[in-house]
Amino acid sequence: MKHKPWLSLAAGCLLLLMGGRAALAAYEAEPQILPPNGLRIPAAVELLKPTPFYDAADLTSKPLGTLSPQQVDIVGAEATWSSGRSWYKIHTWLGDKWISPEPWTVQIAPPKTILLTGDTPLYPKRTASAVPTASLSAQEVEVVGAEKQWHYMDSHPYEETWLQIRTSWLGDQWIKVPLADIGTVQPVDRKWYYPGVQAFIRPKPHRFPDIIENRTLHVTGEFTTIFDMAFRIDNGKGQEEWVLQKGYGLQETAERMVLRRSVLLLERLGGMGGVRLEPQAVQVFEKIDTNGPERPEYTGSTGVWYHVRSDQGEGWINEKYGDPENIQSARGKLKIGAGGTALYRYPNPDLLLNVDRLGAQTFSPAGYWDDGEGRRWYQADTYAGTAWILFRPEVDVFQPE
Repeated sequence: MKHKPWLSLAAGCLLLLMGGRAALAAYEAEPQILPPNGLRIPAAVELLKPTPFYDAADLTSKPLGTLSPQQVDIVGAEATWSSGRSWYKIHTWLGDKWISPEPWTVQIAPPKTILLTGDTPLYPKRTASAVPTASLSAQEVEVVGAEKQWHYMDSHPYEETWLQIRTSWLGDQWIKVPLADIGTVQPVDRKWYYPGVQAFIRPKPHRFPDIIENRTLHVTGEFTTIFDMAFRIDNGKGQEEWVLQKGYGLQETAERMVLRRSVLLLERLGGMGGVRLEPQAVQVFEKIDTNGPERPEYTGSTGVWYHVRSDQGEGWINEKYGDPENIQSARGKLKIGAGGTALYRYPNPDLLLNVDRLGAQTFSPAGYWDDGEGRRWYQADTYAGTAWILFRPEVDVFQPE
């Protein structure tokens, strides 16, 4: 049997030790809900036992009622749905409501097809003593059956589960596949930009991947498992490979942009170094809005990036990586405190110049600018050229005229 009800008992004891009802409320607060997406988040589940449903994702609240065993349609669910008690938002006759079943009390139908990612033995029966009758190489196969609750992770993602598939020469056969390797492929057609990414011959990591840098790739498919996703790409060499992370959603364009202030021209999006691009007209042929959903996980929004052709060549620019528009006149003297100060290419903490610190001294800055974080920056002509200095009120002093 796969289910382990003692997990719920252990979790309940822990919550009591943490402070009972208040701890339970904190434990259940703010579930991170993802929309249905292949095997990652199912579109429907079958409830195998009576299940309370709630108006909010809060187990301390009073249930609105109890659903009898039935299939329910999913609005969204937590990513942990196959391994532990998780919240699901579902459609009901009362509108969208919440349930939080244990993973062994739900069932989802197996996918109609899966992609085998390597050589896979075939078995005539679903028994531990069965002897393989043949083996299939990596390919897409039709699924006609599965062991009960094939999707439930009892201990780890690579525990094996039984699926029944259809073959053209042996009829229906059984395969034993690690749960993390059970995945479906959906065709897609999009272009993503990658500053740098590892590419694999299969939709899972292995030694000696290809390294692809500073490229826009054509994404042709999504491989979705219960735990994660991989993306099929055309690597530009007439070969298909797989990457394990999203790229930046890219829009092709053809527009003329007039730069009215200096910006940094970078070889790749988010890169270091770069050259100073003075005010001029540039030709934009691609752009990326990092405020949108199509971007690598664990990356923040840095605004809109433009891929341009300029008098300094091709590269990426971002107005946040340049001189601000409203530089104010600085009438007075800036005294740099003991120990000197760092120099920045532009008023951005990420754009530190790789040069020696400016020593303690007093001079007249060219201007100043206050950023949205309450920091003041001074622009100055230095031994390293035009640079910006972050004002430190605890050691630096500005003396107005």
